[in-house]
Amino acid sequence: MDFTSFDELTVRMKKAMQNIYDNFVTKTDTQTLTNKTLTSPTIVGGTSTAIPVGTVYSADGAIAISEGIALLTKTSAAAMTLAAPTTGQNGTIITILSRTAFAHVVTCTGATFLNGTATALTTLTFAAYAGASIRLIADNGKWCQSGNTAVTAS
Repeated sequence: MDFTSFDELTVRMKKAMQNIYDNFVTKTDTQTLTNKTLTSPTIVGGTSTAIPVGTVYSADGAIAISEGIALLTKTSAAAMTLAAPTTGQNGTIITILSRTAFAHVVTCTGATFLNGTATALTTLTFAAYAGASIRLIADNGKWCQSGNTAVTAS
């Protein structure tokens, strides 16, 4: 093998290795991923620009305690319940949004709603128009208000 052939082989090997490295995702390196498909990734830290998926509630019933948006779509006033969160659910954020123009009522079981007043409250009554909403954060077995548009607490 002459020296020119060896150089050519070395260059080709380096290019092939770089191509493998460029397309390989490791578990420990910090990488910017472009056009990669990950199967069941575990994401730690960072931020997301994902739009949360809403759960539609078109009939009376219980609102599930899960991160996201509860969309009230019943074509008359809905009677909903929201159970007290457990301490294991601390930090769970639920936004309840009315998509219909009815005075929906959400009952927080066990007077577990806190909005910065002296007492825990039970009832959330939505103004009778689409767009009324409230944002709740679970903390220490209670629901704490972090945002409110046209919802009356009592």
